[in-house]
Amino acid sequence: MTAGPAARAPWWLARRGIAATLVVAVAVLAMAPAIANGFTYDDRVIIQDNARVHQLAGWWRLFGQSYWPPPALEALYRPLPMLAYAVQWTLGGGAPWLFHAGNLAAYALLCLAVWRLATELLTPGAALAVGVLFAAHPVHVEPVANIVGLAELGMAFGTVVALGAYLAWRERGPSPGRTLTVVAGAALAAFSKEQGVLVPLVLLLAELTLVTDRRPWWGLVRHGLPLAAALVVVLGAYAVLRSRAVATWDDAPAGLWMVLSPADRRWTMLGVAAEWGRLLLWPARLAVEYSPPHVVVHRGWSPELLPGVVVLAAGAALGALSWRRVPVAAFGLGLAAVALLPASNVFVPTGVILAERTLLLPSVGVLLAIGAWGAALWREQAPEPVVRRLAAWGVALLAAAGATRAALRTTTWRDDATLLATATAETPRSYRPWYLLGQRHVREGRVAEAEVALRRAVTLFPDDYGALALLGDLYRRQDRCGSAVPLLERALLVYPDGADARVNLVACAIGLGRFEAARRLAADGERRGIEPAAFRALRRLADSIEVRARRGAP
Repeated sequence: MTAGPAARAPWWLARRGIAATLVVAVAVLAMAPAIANGFTYDDRVIIQDNARVHQLAGWWRLFGQSYWPPPALEALYRPLPMLAYAVQWTLGGGAPWLFHAGNLAAYALLCLAVWRLATELLTPGAALAVGVLFAAHPVHVEPVANIVGLAELGMAFGTVVALGAYLAWRERGPSPGRTLTVVAGAALAAFSKEQGVLVPLVLLLAELTLVTDRRPWWGLVRHGLPLAAALVVVLGAYAVLRSRAVATWDDAPAGLWMVLSPADRRWTMLGVAAEWGRLLLWPARLAVEYSPPHVVVHRGWSPELLPGVVVLAAGAALGALSWRRVPVAAFGLGLAAVALLPASNVFVPTGVILAERTLLLPSVGVLLAIGAWGAALWREQAPEPVVRRLAAWGVALLAAAGATRAALRTTTWRDDATLLATATAETPRSYRPWYLLGQRHVREGRVAEAEVALRRAVTLFPDDYGALALLGDLYRRQDRCGSAVPLLERALLVYPDGADARVNLVACAIGLGRFEAARRLAADGERRGIEPAAFRALRRLADSIEVRARRGAP
């Protein structure tokens, strides 16, 4: 399970403190500029405007509340990041730099944990390469530079810590400290982000690939029963607390998934798999948002899906080849697959099509696989000193290039204006940046600019409920119901339970004298159980106005 002796390794590789310092230094150099950032994107809803995390009094109540605060859909359950935000808000009075410093510290700890795990599985040189390349990876900018990425950092850190402690537990035997570390890591992962509940699956994968234990199966069961019971208790407590805090186990699905069948959703994600491979292996081009038509929608097989097939087939083939020859690589590829599974949209639709933050934990597995194959080939080939020096310089140059790219990228998240300007420039054919820009203009009262941005969003992708409803609302408020009605009708076709679009459509129907249509729309909303009192009042209002109109009242 562990790496062999570090033959012919430079003296300083044997000094673990030096290697650890290098990993932390690269992480800090890559991400430190993010400390100058403000609150952006979801930071505003989750932290800046969320009174629940502005004090520590009654902090335990955060374990009974949803991540998204009202009036947003009360979805997701991430109490540990919320508790961290409450602590940081209390200490810094809401100053964003303290939150960013916290993310930077969490990232440095994660990088150390990844390097420490690699030292247990690889030679010192390969482990250091994995550590510095992970620390410098540009795809990690989003979870570090955007404050709410703390959930991703906590989930990844808990998973890596639990995995490292489990391997030590299996190799060196059970101890209260190792057992507690495994359980605490699993709890940290689960209570930070939903994907953390997969830690037992990661441990099972490690058992199948990394652990060699020839005892009979009943001996293995007896050996692992106390740890398994502790994990069941922790995840059971998570399930109970989450069910009390959040009514649903699902997030609001991305707009695209509302108009695609499950089969078409999977075809589309097969195309996205090629982007996963590119971002994990060569993240030179990054984007704030990935949405249609920049992300191509597939409603069946197409030759354009071949790159995604190649990426998945190559990963599966390499995993199979690695299973006996390079078990650490097999584990790394399996870890990447497990970590990608929740965001893959294969089984259930999620709130994103592709987001760089979801590649944080998968990148651990990919880099472990690369490091393991590199170490295996290194041992077989026994390269000359000049080749070893060239390899070391190659890793150093890659780390320097990645850290530079990451440091420059952190400024994208400086503020909302910078973020949205970058997003619309990077992927002008993605509809979501234009939709988000339109939202911002609406909040600021810039009606003309909002209309331009929202029309661009609807033109690029005419099936997003949010963009259709917001543009329809904008027109309705300007007494332009002739323009609003087709948009609002389309919005309700996409999402019949959308209360805001239905309210505006009822208001337009009343204003245009279409009282029967207004009553029918209001009655349907009342029947669906979406704000029944409001729709009951609208139906009565339609009746009242129609009666007055028939009587000729002004």
